[in-house]
Amino acid sequence: MRDHGLRLNKQDIFTSGMYGKCEPAVMYKFMMLNLILIVGTPFLLVFGILDIYRGLQPLGYIITASGFLCAATFTFLRKTKNFIFGSYFLVFVLFWTFLYLLATGGSGNSGILWYYSFPLISLFLLGARKGSLIVFTSLLFAAVILFWPGTPFLKTTYVSEIKIRFIPSVLVLWIITSLFEYVMSAALKIEIQNTELREAVDELSKARKALISEKERLAVTLRSIGEGVIAADMNGLVVLMNTVAEKLTGWTQGEAAGRFVGDIVHVNDRASGKSCDISLTEVFEKKTIVAAMELRVLVNRKGIERIISDSGAPIFDRDGQVVGAVLVFRDVTDQVRMEEDLYRTGKLESVGLLAGGIAHDFNNILSGILGNAELAKITGSRGEDAGPFLERILKATRRATALTNQLLTFAKGGEPIIKSITLSNLLRENVEFALSGSPIKGDISISDTLWAVYADPGQIGQVISNLLINAAQASSEGDSIRVTAANITAFEGEIAGLAPGRYVAITIQDHGSGISPENMAKIFDPYFTTKDYGTGLGLTISYSIIRKHNGLIKLESRLGEGTTFNVYLPASFEEVETDAPRAMISAASCKGKILVVDDEEDLRIILFTLLEGCGYVVLPVADGEEALSAYKAAMAASEPFDLVITDLTIPGGMGGKELVERLLEIDSKAKVIVASGYSHDPIMAQFGRHGLKGVIEKPFEFSTITDMIARVIAGD
Repeated sequence: MRDHGLRLNKQDIFTSGMYGKCEPAVMYKFMMLNLILIVGTPFLLVFGILDIYRGLQPLGYIITASGFLCAATFTFLRKTKNFIFGSYFLVFVLFWTFLYLLATGGSGNSGILWYYSFPLISLFLLGARKGSLIVFTSLLFAAVILFWPGTPFLKTTYVSEIKIRFIPSVLVLWIITSLFEYVMSAALKIEIQNTELREAVDELSKARKALISEKERLAVTLRSIGEGVIAADMNGLVVLMNTVAEKLTGWTQGEAAGRFVGDIVHVNDRASGKSCDISLTEVFEKKTIVAAMELRVLVNRKGIERIISDSGAPIFDRDGQVVGAVLVFRDVTDQVRMEEDLYRTGKLESVGLLAGGIAHDFNNILSGILGNAELAKITGSRGEDAGPFLERILKATRRATALTNQLLTFAKGGEPIIKSITLSNLLRENVEFALSGSPIKGDISISDTLWAVYADPGQIGQVISNLLINAAQASSEGDSIRVTAANITAFEGEIAGLAPGRYVAITIQDHGSGISPENMAKIFDPYFTTKDYGTGLGLTISYSIIRKHNGLIKLESRLGEGTTFNVYLPASFEEVETDAPRAMISAASCKGKILVVDDEEDLRIILFTLLEGCGYVVLPVADGEEALSAYKAAMAASEPFDLVITDLTIPGGMGGKELVERLLEIDSKAKVIVASGYSHDPIMAQFGRHGLKGVIEKPFEFSTITDMIARVIAGD
């Protein structure tokens, strides 16, 4: 430790404290200058003092002064680190000192010998070019001093041989020193290059170690990731893939490298089974993450299928340029199957509950119909009036019709007949009707600038009525139900479950008993009810209706504080559609020829009997093919049908939709009415687009269909 400290101290002295703090070339200059000052200063001081002691004035004083100037230069250099100024100052001092020694002979006539050191010092300190200029300048002064005839500067006597050898000797020293300086400069450059090369090698070695370490970490990370990862270059060629990707695709890293991603990853659409193109072009163009909207099926090398969610993301370099892409896909097969199993289980439970409820309700209705039919039969056989029993059968049938319509509302495929409507009158009418005869008051607040909505007025009226009835049943005498309607604009994520857009918000708030937390999750389930009466379908139907209107129904409730339902319906900015009243047409004459198409024999007989009794000429047929033949035959005989009444669906035969198309092909003026039990079929909702003149829901009352027939035949 002590030796090391001494060595550092020496290095510090010879470099003026700049050791390790500057470039090697600058360090070399510091060392040369300090070496000359450290060696030359004592010599100048010693010889100057000796000359003073021997009485050689002013020689002794000048040499001594030069020594002190060198010592001052050493101190200045130590403090300022300005080696350029120090070099020039030292050369300037020695320039005049050595010329003076040459002229005076110096101590013991050695002045000319001192001069021989000047070229070495000048070239070492100032370099080859500037040092040579100083040397030749001093040599010119020296030649004038030595050879100028009668020069007053020369104070000593040199023999001719010394004078003649002086100039060549200085030149030889200059050449040797220049060569030495050149060699030293070249060696220094080589040393600098070697140092830089060693540093570069060290940096490369460190970078290589860091790269290996990073690669190992990346490999460990990729192996630890539960998703399949495939990295590709800008051409879509596989560069890297992890273990999970190897297992899912059936390809190893070595086999897949250099192949197109599409050759490794085969993906099909879950619904259609069609192949999906695996392309990273969209990722490269958008320079952002691109995720598949739906789950897809990955087919591996052996044909094994797995359900995956996948996405692609760009890979950027340090300059922010896209240099590739990474494809990430997660195997969700087990998760999806578990969810499907849970869904099936829940669906079976719901279907069981729904079937039980339907069976209960329909058994009650059918019991009433069957009982009253038997009573009517017995009463009729006695010659008594069976009218009251028949009236009860009609009422029971209407109840069954209402129940089937409720079930169709939330059944798959049921569609509302949507148009642009206003809600103001609809809300007021339903509040007045639902609360009529009730001790509960209605408090209505509707915005004066309320937007229109896209809705089926009948279904929305059913929702409002259901919510109002529930609110009234939960309230106490004297309570009020607040009903408000206002315009809102929903932003992304503002209202959970509601897409961004403009809506009309309907709020129905009561101050009744409220709903317990355990019942909140089941409140929209079919046949769930906490009452001793009712079907438990009201809120289920309401939920289904609002969902099919692309809206949202939300519930807030606290026990003992009341319940609030919020209904959001999409706003409409189209012209509001109105049902203009039409003039009543008398069906008394009932003249015309009608073709009835229905696969149910009972319905054909009923319609035939009723319409024949009314005065119409009726031909009943069982399917579309038979109807088409009859229609063509009637046209050929110039006795065409005035109207066709057809069922919408005929199992195993041509249904109403196809029949209408075929009839319009042979007779563009054909008039067709569809009578269907599936009242929410899209054809029923938009019958005009399909060439129909009207639609009627089964079951129907006789007066309803006769009115429709009279209107259509009359051309209304």
